[in-house]
Formats: sequence, C-alpha cells, structure tokens
Amino acid sequence: MVNSFDILQAGLAQFVYHPLPLIGMTILGVFYGIAFGVIPGVSSAVAMLSLIPVAFVMPITNSLVLFSAIYCGATFGGSFSAILLNIPGGPENVATSFDGYPMAKQGLAGKAMDAAITCSAIGGLIGALAFIFVAPYLANFALTLKNADYFGIVVMGLLVVGSISGRSLNNGLISVALGLIVGSIGITVQTGEERFTFGFNVLTAGVTFVSVMVGTFALGEIFLQFSKVLQSKSERTVGKYADSRFTLKELLAQKVNIIRSSIIGTIAGFIPGIGTTLASFASYGLAKSVSKTPERYGSGILDGVVAPETSNNAATGGALIPLFTLGIPGGAATAVMLAVFLSQGLQPGPLIFFKQLPMVGAVMISLLLANLLILFGGRYSAAVLIQGLRLNLVYVVTIVAVFCAVGTFSLRQMMIDPYIACIAGVLAFYWKVYDFPAAPFILGVVLGPMAENRFMNAMLQQENNIIGVLTSPVGLIFMLFGMAFIIGPQIQKLRSAKGGGDEGEDSLFSIYGLLMYVILIVASIFLWIQLDAITVLEDRISAAAWPRFALTIIVVCSVICIVQWGLRYRELARRKVKINVSLYRYLAPFGIYTFIPFVLFGGYYLLINIVGFPILTLLFAAVTLYIGGVRRLRILCIVSILLTVIVCILFIGFMKLYMPEGISWFADVHHVVYDLFFRIF
Repeated sequence: MVNSFDILQAGLAQFVYHPLPLIGMTILGVFYGIAFGVIPGVSSAVAMLSLIPVAFVMPITNSLVLFSAIYCGATFGGSFSAILLNIPGGPENVATSFDGYPMAKQGLAGKAMDAAITCSAIGGLIGALAFIFVAPYLANFALTLKNADYFGIVVMGLLVVGSISGRSLNNGLISVALGLIVGSIGITVQTGEERFTFGFNVLTAGVTFVSVMVGTFALGEIFLQFSKVLQSKSERTVGKYADSRFTLKELLAQKVNIIRSSIIGTIAGFIPGIGTTLASFASYGLAKSVSKTPERYGSGILDGVVAPETSNNAATGGALIPLFTLGIPGGAATAVMLAVFLSQGLQPGPLIFFKQLPMVGAVMISLLLANLLILFGGRYSAAVLIQGLRLNLVYVVTIVAVFCAVGTFSLRQMMIDPYIACIAGVLAFYWKVYDFPAAPFILGVVLGPMAENRFMNAMLQQENNIIGVLTSPVGLIFMLFGMAFIIGPQIQKLRSAKGGGDEGEDSLFSIYGLLMYVILIVASIFLWIQLDAITVLEDRISAAAWPRFALTIIVVCSVICIVQWGLRYRELARRKVKINVSLYRYLAPFGIYTFIPFVLFGGYYLLINIVGFPILTLLFAAVTLYIGGVRRLRILCIVSILLTVIVCILFIGFMKLYMPEGISWFADVHHVVYDLFFRIF
C-alpha cells in the first residue's frame, strides 16, 4: 500500500539525482506560464499546447513537471491583466477583476497585485498538499473499482461539465455529445468495426484529441484575438504598479477567507468538469454572501481579490488528483497533461503510483516548488511582465500558431491532424463568439472513448445485463451526483420568480441559430443511418450503440432548442422586436476582419505539406506581423527570420522531428536546410 511519505521520498530523490533538469523545468514552467497567463485570452491550456512538441520528446517526468508548473503559473498570471486592464488573462481570473480593477483605479494596484500573489501561492500550496496526501489514498481505493464504477465516474464528469459550461444546459449537452461522436471516429477496439470514416483511410486511426484541443483552445482563441486586434488598433492603457503593499496584518485578517476559498478550490478542482473557473466564482460568491458588508463587493476591496485568487490556484492541485488516480482529466489543462502521458505510452491511473512512484513524487515536489516561486518571485516578475502587456498581441499569436502547428503534426506525422485542428479552430471561433460551450466538446472527445471502453467491458462482465452495469453501487452514486447537476438548476429555475426560458439561447437567437439546430438534427439522422452497416455480434453489444446514444442526445436537445426558439420568437413578434436576419453579420461578427485569420492561419496549416515547414513559416510570420500592424521592415524581418531559425533549430535540429518538406523545388531547398541542421546538431 503506497503512502504519501514514500512518494515524497522518491520525488526528493529525483530532484537530488537530477537537480538541473527538474528544477530548471519548474522555474521555466512557472515563468513561462505567468508570461502566457498575463496575455488576455491565453489560458493555461494554450500555454501547454504551445509546448506539446517539446513535451513529446522529453522524459515523461520532465514533461509533467514542466506542465504542472505552467498550470500553476498561468492560473496565477491572469490576475495581472485582470487587475491592471480589467481584461482577465483567462476565465478563472474573471472574478478577480470585479474588485481588482476598481482597486487599481483607486491607486491600490500594488496592494491588489501583492494580495493576488500571496493568496495564489497559499492556495496553490494547500492544493498541492491535498494532492500529496489525498491522491495516494484515492489511488489505493481506485484499485478496487470495477469497469462499471469507472463508467459511472466518467459519466459524472461528462454530465457535470455539460450542465455548468455556458448558460444553456441544452447547448452544453449538445457539445458533450458532439465530442462523443468525434471521439468514436475510427476503428472500434472491441469489434474492429469502422465508424464514420466514410472511406478515408486516414480516419481509421481515429481523431487525436491533441489536434482537436489545439484547434478548439489555441486556434479558436487565436482567431478571436487576432480579429479583435485587426478591428481595434487602439493601444492598451495599462495601470501603474503602485508602491502600496499587502501587509501581514491584512493577510491575517483574511485567514478565514483564505482557508474557506482553499477548501472550495481544492474540492472544485477534484470534481471533473468544474475546475478553476467555477472555483473562483464559487469562492467569490460565498465570500460576498457571508460578508457583513456585501454591498462593498465590486467597489474595490481585498476580500474580492483574495477569494477567487486563492480558490483558482488551490484548484490546480485538486485537478491533478482525478488525473493521476483515475486517469480522468477534469478540464482543458489536465487533458493536455493526459496527452503527455499517452504520448509516452503511459495510462494514468492508480497503477502509476506503484510503477512510476518517482515520477509522481517529482510532480508533487514541483507543485510545492512552483507555488513557492510564485510567492517569492511573483512580485519581481510582475514589473517586467506588466510592460509586456503593451506588446502587440500579434507577436504572441504568431509564435503560438507556429508551435501549435508543430505539435499537431509531430504526434503522428499525418497531415490530417493540422487539417482537423483548422476545422476545430473555425468552429471554436464561432462557439466563443456566440457563447456555445467548447469545454464539454473537448472532454467528450477525451472521455468518450474511455467511457465506451469501460461500458463495453462492464457489459461483458455482466453478460450484457445493462441493469447490472447501471446499478453498480459506486458508479450509481457518481452518476446520481452528475444528474444532480442537471436536475438541480432546472428545479431552481422553475421555482424562480422570474421563470422564463433558457437564458443561454439569446446569443444564438437568430434565423441562423435555428438553422444550426436543424442541421444538427439532419446530420444526426444521416450518421444514424451510416451506423446500420455495423455488424451486430451475438455475445457483444453493438459498436453502434454508443454513437447512437450520443446522436439521440443531439436530436433531443436540438428539438428542445427549436421549441424554445419558437416560443422566444412568438414573444418577440408580439413585442414587435426585430430579429437578426443578416447572414453576413452572423458569419462575420468582426466584419471583414473575421475572415483574415481564417485565411492566414488556415492557409499556414493547409499549405504546410505543399510549401514545406521552414519556407512557409518564414512567409507566414512576415505576412501575419505586417497585417497585425508591424510596419517597420527591420523589426518584421528580424522577428520572422529569428522565429523560423529558432523553431528549426529546436524542432528539426535538437529534437529531430520530421516536418513537411513540400513538393517540387520547395523540397530541394528544404533538403539542404534539413541536412544542414542535422549535420550541425
């Protein structure tokens, strides 16, 4: 039976015998995460995805230490821009801006920043300690779980994330079901049947969730931010980091708030689907509700900064518990870490606490070290990174796009992966604009195959008795817990004095929003018919059962949305309110600037196999920087050439990754470049 002290001892041994790489990865990860977290809209998942190709070739321990540190740093770093710009670095920092920005306008930016730094580190340390002391016991318990129990846990995660992501329950469930469909593409493990390949051999291996994540989180955000940069050329006004301090007396006065928020954050991180964002909102809301002066919240008080920053950083340690003990990621960042596990041939779960004890211990030690670095180095990094907020966002967008292109191609070296990333990126752009939740889609892609495999194996163990699978005690408890997240808010809404329909439909309320649901129904029927070709074996449940379950969810929720749309339309027609019928406004929310990133970044991903990686990267960087507002030729050339040389040295030279050489004379040029790099490095 494994215990926390054995794990810590093994982790300390790793740091003693390999101090430079592990400490170096921790320091690099923290400050890399902070630097990305500061940038508005760039989440911890995007920061991790930009280094996916690096993580795939490093030792697994170094990769996980690096990504754990990035997770901590990026979650904390978003508070900088939330306080100084009123533009949160990520969704987990939105609640921080409620009181952080008013404090900055009062000349108390330094005090707010100090409070964010101190409380983020304290919350992160408490979350790390929870990971250290809770995970081993949960791992021992997980060894006793059966397939039906794991199925119940995964279903709970899908239900939770579908019910709380976004304002619309129906849209959340549709997003989960779409992820389940994408995750079911390819050859089934149990029967070897093909599903949704449509005759394309490249789809028989399935769709890697890394390419889907790169498109949904990285490219989708890049498209959105770049469109905003093009539409608005105005400079950012960055507040000053004043000399006011967060004193020890003020820290002690917040002790109850810190403890309460740390507990909320750790528990929220532990439950798949909740994560750092809801942890910060829950802590802020609870702190306000128990306060003797709730009316002061939103006007600039320390309590409103301490609660969300403590909670969202405590959630980072809590989120690692289900990933390491059950193999279930609770959000986007932990899903990226799952990809790192799988790329190295490891399946996270209770067995890694026995087979990979030093690796687990090293990650635990790195979490403690990362939060100590935030505590003692956060203030010094703030002065530098605040100046970076004035930097044109186009530089970051260009670098992230190039790194993500390498990441999507290097995993399987198949051009289908960058194409899938492009498609997912375009869809994610419109989902973000129209408030259609993307996180449930990703978790559907990641957890769908896991849930199906557990369900199929449980059915075999129960001799195809579905009642026995669904009534497994542990699994049933978790599924009922997930159903509570679905039913509870609906009961509360019915009891509410306001009543009314689903508030989340307003963002999609147009004739084209209605058309989207109709298309989903028609597409679901088409895919349902395609599954008729699957052979049904006597001793096994059909491989068509799982995707048909997902298609049923899509159809039912889409019909409900159409009915709600009709009721809403009748109400607006009675009030003589005009409905948006402009297709151009619907497809181009930022005008012509909407399509420029599609052409630029989509063209880069689609043409990389024709033109080749080095030449196309150089051209892409130069054109993107120019369109993004970099007009000085010297800077444009230096940045473009430097970026191309660095990525070639890093990925082709050191890491020996094969990147597309292009066709015709492009290939001849690249042969020379590749030979040069391989000879030198």
